[in-house]
Amino acid sequence: WLPGLRASVDFYRIEVQDVISQFTPQLTIDRCFAGVVALCSNIDFGPGQTINSLRARQTNFNSLETSGLDFELSYNFDMERVGLPGTLQMRGFGTFVNELTTTDPNGAVDRVYMTVPKWSANASFTYLLGRFSTTAQLRYIGKTLQDAELVGPDSAGYSPTLPNSINVNVRKPLSYLNLSAQYDLRDSERGHIQIFGVVNNLLDRDPPPFAGSNPIG
Repeated sequence: WLPGLRASVDFYRIEVQDVISQFTPQLTIDRCFAGVVALCSNIDFGPGQTINSLRARQTNFNSLETSGLDFELSYNFDMERVGLPGTLQMRGFGTFVNELTTTDPNGAVDRVYMTVPKWSANASFTYLLGRFSTTAQLRYIGKTLQDAELVGPDSAGYSPTLPNSINVNVRKPLSYLNLSAQYDLRDSERGHIQIFGVVNNLLDRDPPPFAGSNPIG
């Protein structure tokens, strides 16, 4: 009913037993101070329980379960239909993660918002005119957390007197815009010559001020 349109929705559910992966550095510290002695061996302590270094070793987990939805939408539009030259290609991908739960001897933790955002998307708009084309790409990263086992002031159960409470735990959603353009100087059996330019993060958006971590799974 709409020529040039393609769309798909895919549901996935994955269960893996006897997973071998890594705790994040922060979770290693949290579990050690909660009494999991085995994880304390990954930390080198200095005077006064200061942390000199931490090793992210491979660890045996009982299981990993994840499920969600993947979306894809693309549409090619002939600009001559509105009296303009060229073709506009639009394409979008989106992912909704319903759960990402790891289970170890100390219990199960859903790591959605920590290891991956619940929502993420990538959209591109490409204009083609003869040998010239230009693309604008928009990348969206939904809200994430510093630690799925901790709470911040904007979450229920927060209290400055509790060890599971920190002053900032939520990373706000972010969007990044990239822009590129290219021109084919020659495209024939004799060879292909092209000039191009790319500007990543066109709006100069800074990443959130959080320490990095190794994902689980």
